[in-house]
Amino acid sequence: MNFLYRLFSRGNLNEKYVYWRSRIFLSMYFGYIFYYFTRSSLKISGLFFINDGILTKYELGLVLSLSSLAYAFSKFFMGVLTDLTSPRVLMSIGLLVSGVLNLLVVQSRSFYLILILWIFNGIFQGCGWPPVAKMLTNWFTQKERGSWWGLWSTSHNISEFFLNLIYAFLANNWLMGFYLPGFISVLFSFALFFGLRSSPEEVELEPIVEMHDSSESFKKKKGFLLHKLFSHVFTNAYVWTLIISSVFIYFVRGSISAFLTIFLVERGYSYSQSILIRSFFEFGGMLGSFLSGFASDRLFDGKRSLVNILFSIGIAIFSYLSWVFTDFFYLELLFIFLTGFFVYGPQMLIGLSIAEVSNRDAVSTSTGFAGLWSYISISFAYFITPRLSSSSFFLSLIISGFFAMIFFIPLISVDYFKKER
Repeated sequence: MNFLYRLFSRGNLNEKYVYWRSRIFLSMYFGYIFYYFTRSSLKISGLFFINDGILTKYELGLVLSLSSLAYAFSKFFMGVLTDLTSPRVLMSIGLLVSGVLNLLVVQSRSFYLILILWIFNGIFQGCGWPPVAKMLTNWFTQKERGSWWGLWSTSHNISEFFLNLIYAFLANNWLMGFYLPGFISVLFSFALFFGLRSSPEEVELEPIVEMHDSSESFKKKKGFLLHKLFSHVFTNAYVWTLIISSVFIYFVRGSISAFLTIFLVERGYSYSQSILIRSFFEFGGMLGSFLSGFASDRLFDGKRSLVNILFSIGIAIFSYLSWVFTDFFYLELLFIFLTGFFVYGPQMLIGLSIAEVSNRDAVSTSTGFAGLWSYISISFAYFITPRLSSSSFFLSLIISGFFAMIFFIPLISVDYFKKER
């Protein structure tokens, strides 16, 4: 308990504040682990669906593409809904329904039924990220948010890492990769409902930004959706530049996470070896998410752009090395690990940066709108990647890393950052 108190305390926060911050963060963290369990189960098990003749590679790509498109629009809509309703209720309902859908899809052998169920899963997965963005902004200040946002972002890396291990070591009983996440998510959805609170005001505490961030431009402003979009999103050049950068980052992430294992099997690796290599992409991403947030807070004083540029260069370099050394197991393991490290850093910082330049009442709307474009990019990656050769696959990763870097460069200016905030 002393460890948690030191971890979640800041300045003159009282014990009640520390208790609620720890409770909120841990609930969101484990809740999103199970969100990712129920989102990634089909993507990671795709090899087995193909091997058992349930889906072809192109059908798998279509299912993942359309469900990601559904998730993209849901993420935006749920972002708006989160700003208007209770993040706690929305996040709990989404996890409950996604758990049930995982239990249903594993019983299905029809392409069209799997497609419909997974599109609905994409819709309810949209209830996860916007509430988290809202609550992280409500409970943590700008000066510490990079570290906490980065730490929270490791939740989905941990989820996919362990889900990959389940499939790697239980290849003969891969259906457990659906049953376990499904049952656990249904149960944990109730824990989320009772564990979360949307803001300090709900438990009679002062808003964190008023207590500690007098410089932060989070003033409560009421307004309709269109007013929020035009005032804080559509006319914000900083947000749009971040969105364009995120399109390239998410293309890399989507391509690797869904189809790396298939390309590796085609190159002669076993199922277990391919999934193990894929799991190290998430392991690297877990470290990259946290360290990028920590570095941007402690080394760059909250300025995220230079960190994003350095990480984008890393994406291009290690995607190239992964391509060159594909046939060497341990080198491939290392380079995919480092690619994941450099992919998930800017992915996390983009969402954080968009939240920081948004009005407090429009955080979920802004991040949801950005998420819409990010997952349109992932949807495109899921559709186009099965049609690429192995060489074209790795080349697309290198090009995407390069263009992400190009669009991060205009964001270096500190004056520009302050002006938009």
